[in-house]
Amino acid sequence: MPRQRTPAETIVVPGKVGLTLSALTPRDAQAYFDLVDRNRDHLTKHGDYSDLGGATPESVTASLADPHDKNAKFGIWLTGSLICRVDLSPRVPGHFVLGYWLGHEYTGRGYATIACRALIEYGRDTLGATNVFAGVTKGNTESEALLGRLGFEPIEDKGARTLFKRALASDPAPAVAAHAKRPQSPTQARGTPPLRKRPRQPLQRASFDSSGF
Repeated sequence: MPRQRTPAETIVVPGKVGLTLSALTPRDAQAYFDLVDRNRDHLTKHGDYSDLGGATPESVTASLADPHDKNAKFGIWLTGSLICRVDLSPRVPGHFVLGYWLGHEYTGRGYATIACRALIEYGRDTLGATNVFAGVTKGNTESEALLGRLGFEPIEDKGARTLFKRALASDPAPAVAAHAKRPQSPTQARGTPPLRKRPRQPLQRASFDSSGF
């Protein structure tokens, strides 16, 4: 029987038919391992994700089941295919680090930008994020361009990497839901992404590449 995801696990993203963000769980281990396995060279191209370079089905399952991992871990699903992963990692209260990577054949279509924007809004509205940071290895110009589209600015040169930041408290992101109305009071909930149950569909085989996000 196909897995039914609960509303709390899924963020529906408007503007791209069939595109959803769903929380990654141990049940997604095989789909996620297949995605990683197709992307090993690209994941480590800029010196990032070295831990995934030697990933196994067992290590992937363990990482998704780790009770001590407090990251908000989401997979981007396109009509049943897992095409990307995006995370928000908590640091001090209100501060999160954004991480993301995307399969090659899906690059250049705006999927990563839309998904990251949706997750940032989820972080602000649901997790209480006020500032989001991202580190990019120098030379990864595609990732720098993506962060620019999301309103991030470089704030620190860390040698091999550049640290970016987006302040959310005074610069609210566009609502994920196109029909969502902005509140009249700051005490009201703002732009909460619409949620729905999404049946799990068979993973479609494809070649992936992380270099284009």
